[in-house]
Amino acid sequence: MAQALATKDAPPPAAPSRPSRRRTRRLIGLGVAVGALLVAVLLSVAIGSALLPPDVVWQALTAPDGSASHATVSGARVDRTLLGIVVGMSLGVAGALMQALTRNPLADPGVLGVNAGAGFAVTLGVAVLGVTRIEQYLPLALVGAVAGSAFVYLAASGGRGGPTPVRLTLVGVAFTAVLVGISQTLALIDTETFDRMRFWGAGTLTDRPTGTAGDILPFVLAGLLVAALCARPLNAIALGDDAGRAVGLQVGA
Repeated sequence: MAQALATKDAPPPAAPSRPSRRRTRRLIGLGVAVGALLVAVLLSVAIGSALLPPDVVWQALTAPDGSASHATVSGARVDRTLLGIVVGMSLGVAGALMQALTRNPLADPGVLGVNAGAGFAVTLGVAVLGVTRIEQYLPLALVGAVAGSAFVYLAASGGRGGPTPVRLTLVGVAFTAVLVGISQTLALIDTETFDRMRFWGAGTLTDRPTGTAGDILPFVLAGLLVAALCARPLNAIALGDDAGRAVGLQVGA
């Protein structure tokens, strides 16, 4: 009887807290995303323009013999899959950074002139310097992206109120329109530049030169590292510039 009374008087188990439920949902979402990525990787390696049976695909991955079918899998399909993963990480993190910085769930790197700056620099490189390879495009695109976003931020910082999300968006859209117009003018003047920029602007994962994923990987890893270091400050910025300054954050930096 004493045990029954003790059980009756015991408090009910506490319900999971809201942060705990949110963490659980995030873990579940992460698991689903990883599973979807694995399925996509398998399909990318197994399916292509050449219809190959699963056993041939498996042999190409485990014991390639140099045949045309094995070269198709271990070369073209694996390369495009790795390149797609690297590019996908870059695009996903870049979009998340822009959305956090501008506090706009629809923002992308094009909002702050990143894409326009990179495209303009590459257009100049193709038209003036005659660049043709990915290792030549990368430095130009990186410099153009940084310069474009810096110009947008400095222009939006003028006047009262500082670089608010609305002002950043408006300046970025106007800046993008100007650079895109200049880039298209340069491309229309020269046929070769037009062809290269059309191909570069459209983009593709197939028929890339061997080693393309390795060429861009150091830049991607550096960007992911910077993004990881900026995660906590961006969480503070999401509360507003004033709240960020209140917790000791240097909003401008």
